[in-house]
Amino acid sequence: MRLVIFLWCFIALVSAAPQYHVLPSLRDRAAIQNSWQKERIEKVIPRILEKYNVDMWIIAQREYGEDTVFWSLKMAETFAARRRTIYIFERTNGTYRHHIFLDNTAQIWKDVRSVVEKADPRSIVLNIDQDIAFSDGLHAGEREILERTLGPWRARIRREPNVAVEVIETRVDGMLEVYRQMMENVHAMISEAFSARTITPGQTTTMDLVWWYRERIQAQNMTTWFHPSVEVFRKGGHDKVPNEPEDEDVVILPGDVLHVDVGVVAYGLATDTQHMGYVLAEGETEPPATIKNALRTHSNKMQDAVRRALKVGSTGDDVLKESLEDIERQGVVGTVYSHPIGDW
Repeated sequence: MRLVIFLWCFIALVSAAPQYHVLPSLRDRAAIQNSWQKERIEKVIPRILEKYNVDMWIIAQREYGEDTVFWSLKMAETFAARRRTIYIFERTNGTYRHHIFLDNTAQIWKDVRSVVEKADPRSIVLNIDQDIAFSDGLHAGEREILERTLGPWRARIRREPNVAVEVIETRVDGMLEVYRQMMENVHAMISEAFSARTITPGQTTTMDLVWWYRERIQAQNMTTWFHPSVEVFRKGGHDKVPNEPEDEDVVILPGDVLHVDVGVVAYGLATDTQHMGYVLAEGETEPPATIKNALRTHSNKMQDAVRRALKVGSTGDDVLKESLEDIERQGVVGTVYSHPIGDW
């Protein structure tokens, strides 16, 4: 029994079949990650502070209670904040400086106060925001003691959520090429999983595939940030709710439509990919016309609508609104869904 793969949300813009890329050693990857971290701190952050007219940005956290943006600023060899870790980025008197304090005593707050007094910033941004998680990483206890430390400079605190968001979202040189290789690894993995090399209809179950993905990810010297899921959509089967966890262990049969949600992590970067596949029924050499027609008249049109809406300078809401209006004009019923991933 053969399987045919078709794509649901996104297509690889390559003509050849996806191939696995052998990743460098962990040591070599760490050197690459640390070069990205250096570029972020030395080039990206001062540019963003200037863009939003921010004189000082303070990020304070304790061990195992990290600020959300911490993962975009740490070295590759760092797995948690040490003791209490405080970053201060300042842009005062035409000069950019950054400070990193690691301590577990009251001295760290004296050091912070000394930097603030010397810089005398007109504005201080802390990561506090009611709407954006990536900009709301300052824990309540840290905020209380930090505000006491600032004393009269407390009146200069302002909220600018885009500082944290843009630091996290900015891709420095080299990241995108690595990300393309990671994504080709994911496409190669899905191609292997949704094939007769991995699935025997009538025997292989969805949980067999889930754990196959976990093992394959590990074998490729990568990890993941969520447990994969594999679902079966079967003619006459019960309706499923999108994005709900799939706990059933279902035997895969001819004529089934398969859905996978899988992501990998390497170099501190994370992926998130959903694809679908079809198991050819007895006597079939290609998917039924109804499935191919659905891809052409709905899925592909939705893909094209989203791609048209993706323009430099547009916000996520702009893209969402334009995409939905586009598919509505074409008579397509569907949803557009995405979410930020961040750094790991």
